[in-house]
Amino acid sequence: MNDQPEESLSILDLIPDIIYRLDPTGIITYISNSITVYGYTVDELIGRSIFEIVHPEDRDRARFRINERRVGERSTRYFEVRLLTKDQKAVPFEISTEVDNHNPVFLLDAKGLYSHTEIKAEHFWGTLGIAKNITERKQAEEAIRKSEAIYRSLVEDMPALVCRFKKDGTLTFINNAYCTFFKKTQEELIDHKLFECIPKSGRAIVREHIRSLSRNNPIVTYEHEVVCPDGTIRALRWTDRLLFDQEGKPMEYQSIGIDITERRQVEQLLTKRLRYEKGLALISKALLEENEAENTMTEALGYLLDVSGVSRVYIFENFEDPEDGLCNKQTYEVCAHGITPQIDNPFLKHVPYKNGFTRWQKILSKGDSIMGLVESFPLGERHALEAQDIKSILILPFTVSGNWYGFIGFDDAENSREWNEEDIRLLRLAAELIGSYFERKKMEENMHVLATRDGLTGIFNRRYYLDLAEKELARAKRYKRSLSIILFDVDHFKDINDSFGHPAGDEALKELTKISLEQIRDNDFIGRVGGEEFSITLTETDLKGTVHVAERLRKSVESARIKIPDGTSITTTISIGVAEWTGEEELTKLLARSDKMLYAAKNSGRNCVVWEVP
Repeated sequence: MNDQPEESLSILDLIPDIIYRLDPTGIITYISNSITVYGYTVDELIGRSIFEIVHPEDRDRARFRINERRVGERSTRYFEVRLLTKDQKAVPFEISTEVDNHNPVFLLDAKGLYSHTEIKAEHFWGTLGIAKNITERKQAEEAIRKSEAIYRSLVEDMPALVCRFKKDGTLTFINNAYCTFFKKTQEELIDHKLFECIPKSGRAIVREHIRSLSRNNPIVTYEHEVVCPDGTIRALRWTDRLLFDQEGKPMEYQSIGIDITERRQVEQLLTKRLRYEKGLALISKALLEENEAENTMTEALGYLLDVSGVSRVYIFENFEDPEDGLCNKQTYEVCAHGITPQIDNPFLKHVPYKNGFTRWQKILSKGDSIMGLVESFPLGERHALEAQDIKSILILPFTVSGNWYGFIGFDDAENSREWNEEDIRLLRLAAELIGSYFERKKMEENMHVLATRDGLTGIFNRRYYLDLAEKELARAKRYKRSLSIILFDVDHFKDINDSFGHPAGDEALKELTKISLEQIRDNDFIGRVGGEEFSITLTETDLKGTVHVAERLRKSVESARIKIPDGTSITTTISIGVAEWTGEEELTKLLARSDKMLYAAKNSGRNCVVWEVP
């Protein structure tokens, strides 16, 4: 090797493994620069015996493995040995050696002494070798052994199953625990395939794990299921090891199994709980963010769909109907891919509980849940649910301000699912979050009503009406649209209060509001801007159209019979002022002109409409 070109030697020096060459006596004639990592220089080792850097306890074995050559033999041998660093620390190496028979050699005679021979191709001259540092592999093997010991100590009351088998899976040895577990004798198991107890769906992965075992990877740990004699499925954790004979050749496999069925069930339960808790956190975050109600609820139900693994999640809200009594309607829904949505199903827009769902009303109103396989439900309920392709269902009620408000439903359209207590407990938390969301929204709506609505008539109060009018005026200006104002008040309203009492006056104002709302469009709006004074903003309406609406309103009020608290009926009239926006003026000026027209109407004898041409 010393006669090799310098380029070849340089390449060898780049290899992290130690490459060496020995003469027949074990003297180092070449060693790569990789040895310098361990404190030596190349020069100080050339000419020295390789056994000087072999750990004393390993020297005899190393001599035997290096010298067990046969004339003409060219196979590579592997063995492990500890080499000493310059500071005498032992480092584990895997040695691969090969006979160099291209040069004159010394051979061992019968007495173990070397004798010179003629140069022949079938003779060997020395040894070529590669030493690979296997410290990390040894540490990994040790870690596995330690972890196995720790795990075994944790489950020491669970007997381990031990077996040995051939490459094709034929069992050659089994211990008593293995027999006890599978309820068979050794005679019934020996010479049979270990794959017989593994479900067909899991056999390929087991074979793959076994095939992965090698000299460099002699141990593998994995989990798979087995079928017990009674047909039940158990999960076991197996540690397989490839066993070698004295010559280092693969012999057979050893496997140690521990029943982890209960552990896996606990892990699955914890995983499910963590998944639910993560989903609940996301739901809570979504419900607390200030987004559109529909988007918020869709996002929250989407998280519930993911964590529950069902086909459909939805919300039904209760409402009272004059004829049907308590009813419910579907308001939100999220579906898994491939599931037909039911949100547009007209049947689900108005579902009286009395029509086949009185049982639901009784159970849900008490705060209890409804769950199970649809095929086990009463006939009427079953037909309604099967029409939606539901196989299994869970219904959880939720409350708002302490009152039953509706329910959240979970449908499985693909599996006959059984709902366990943990599912119900965690999903009930979601129902409570949704109930809290509706309650908060109701409070916000109430606060908004208090801030924007007139307490008596329910229409906009003065401040909010003026805010809306300002925005509508800005929109009309931006898009160059027309806009008009109707301002009116009740004629001789004080006389109504004085003659019939303030409750009668209140009834008159409420009836007047009702009539006004009947005369305007959805995009128009009205506000109570004074005691008995009202203002209507008509969008995209010119003066002619506004006067027509005002006159129609005046006639409707004039002909109305207003029932007051004492049971009698009274009549009243209104005076109306109309003004059309000029296209440039501010709201205050427009209102001032309409007020001027109202004043003119009162001076014209009341119960009339007066307008000003801009």
